[in-house]
Amino acid sequence: MKRVELAQALGIHPRTLDKFIEEGMPVRVRGRGGRPSEYEEAEARAWLAVRNDVTPEDDAPDGRRAQREGWRVALLEQTFKARQRKLIPAEERDAAWAGETARIAAIVESWRTSLAPDALSVALKDGPGGVERLLAAKVDEVLRELAGLPMEER
Repeated sequence: MKRVELAQALGIHPRTLDKFIEEGMPVRVRGRGGRPSEYEEAEARAWLAVRNDVTPEDDAPDGRRAQREGWRVALLEQTFKARQRKLIPAEERDAAWAGETARIAAIVESWRTSLAPDALSVALKDGPGGVERLLAAKVDEVLRELAGLPMEER
């Protein structure tokens, strides 16, 4: 197959084909003495698939159609979930996340004043092991609070 024929078969401009040849696309027979080079379409498609990191199956019309159909289905599912409010807009998510992180920061910040006197007395009485138990209990308490567990389970 000649250069122009291969370019048409691949759906690209002949200059683009020249660029690909410079990049290493295989040439079946190099042209010499006024004779044009010859190319193998299957080899050219395989080279392009590797170059573009696409498998030959994906490059086939059915493969591309299936890929597009998969994207369309995913978009429809996402739209459906958004309408059911199972997905929320990024702005709402960001606002909710900011509120939660502020709440967590306030709880952790409150440790500084509420935990310090207890930690000191436990350290003097029970040593490092006692302080470790106190901190573990406080972490457990905060995690239960953040999880929204009822008071009787705290």
